[in-house]
Amino acid sequence: MASASNGIGDKLMQVWHGSYNRSLGLLNQVIPSPVVMRRVPPELAAGLELLGWVGFLGIGRMVAGDIAGGIKAMIMWWIATFGFSAVLGIAGLIGILLAVPTFGFSLLGAILLIMPPLFAWFSVPLVASGKLLVSLQRMSSR
Repeated sequence: MASASNGIGDKLMQVWHGSYNRSLGLLNQVIPSPVVMRRVPPELAAGLELLGWVGFLGIGRMVAGDIAGGIKAMIMWWIATFGFSAVLGIAGLIGILLAVPTFGFSLLGAILLIMPPLFAWFSVPLVASGKLLVSLQRMSSR
């Protein structure tokens, strides 16, 4: 019986031997590295990428010349933000409606349900900005 080459056992062996690189996984698929085509100040483009907190993730990529990647990031961020808003709204509504009959435990559950989307909402623009900053610094050092 042959084992899968990307199974959990192989990953555990890579971790054991110190050769496992987590950065090649899900995060790079969700936030791919930008394709930098223009020389711009790295801090400017990375700062513009932080506009993801107000709904405009991808502006920094567009300034750096990755127009298609910036538009894709912006549209995907809008979809994710809509999903976050739906989860936050539903969890808050359920928590409020059930607060009295459950002696406040539903509010605790709502808070626990809200935390992962809030963490993602905060961290995705930071990671995207960091990746853009590193790409632009590499380009400027050449």
